[in-house]
Amino acid sequence: MHTILWKDIDEHTQAVLGPRAKPGVAYLAEDDVTGSYMHAYSNTIQVNKWGGYTQLLPDTDYNGKKVMVMRAGGIGDILFLTPAMAAFKRRNPQAELFFASMAHCPLLLYNNPALTGFLPPPGKGKYRFGIQVVANLPVRTYPHMARVAKSLMKQGHQVIAFGAPGQPPIQGAINTHGQTPPLNIRQSASLVSVCDCIIAPDSAITHIAGALDVPCVAVYGSFPSLLRTAYQPKTIAIQGEGKCAPCMHHGRMSNFPLNCPSQQEGMCQVLERISVEAVRDQALRWAFEWKKD
Repeated sequence: MHTILWKDIDEHTQAVLGPRAKPGVAYLAEDDVTGSYMHAYSNTIQVNKWGGYTQLLPDTDYNGKKVMVMRAGGIGDILFLTPAMAAFKRRNPQAELFFASMAHCPLLLYNNPALTGFLPPPGKGKYRFGIQVVANLPVRTYPHMARVAKSLMKQGHQVIAFGAPGQPPIQGAINTHGQTPPLNIRQSASLVSVCDCIIAPDSAITHIAGALDVPCVAVYGSFPSLLRTAYQPKTIAIQGEGKCAPCMHHGRMSNFPLNCPSQQEGMCQVLERISVEAVRDQALRWAFEWKKD
């Protein structure tokens, strides 16, 4: 985890970050997201290693107030928050602390003395995600996209899967690639337009989302995301990192660069290292950021 402080926020950056972002304020970010911001905004941000939970506990008096803690994630993510909640309650014994997250959280935190109660997460079950499962080239394909879709559906969200002809359908999703006759580009674009957020690799659906002003989380490895998305204010990118990235390999003459480990594995190793949780959680944050407006 790192803190990111924007020294200055111009009009384009404000559109990307959302209306709540302010210069001079440090924001907490996961490592995958930090890398993307460092690549895109190296001249305008200050990045520091996170100093721990005490940084989230300012001297503000919250006694007599109601406070909501919201966290999307797995069991470990939730349990790691318990010391912060305990410290908050020690400083503010008269505050009411509520926890908003996924369905398993009440079981994990039942009888936690710091908590007053539980709330359903904002927007849970109300987001429609459009997911392009594969790119037109293997070097640009994020190999865990189907798992991202399943993880979102498990949380109650709807998924429209834009797949390639002949690709197995994702159970529980609306699979456009199973239609007969196949959808044309205009029909696919119409489905993109009704999504709360698009999740896609460096390929067609990312650019359609940008043209239609639909929020999008784009996953990049072989090319710098800023080359492709600089003028898409509602697109935020997760940039894969590695010694070989960005390789700038187009994948037209060969699927992967010669002598690249990805050639043996059949998938881009830089993209493969981006976790399902990083993509899913960024999509949830991005959908919430734009939906609330």
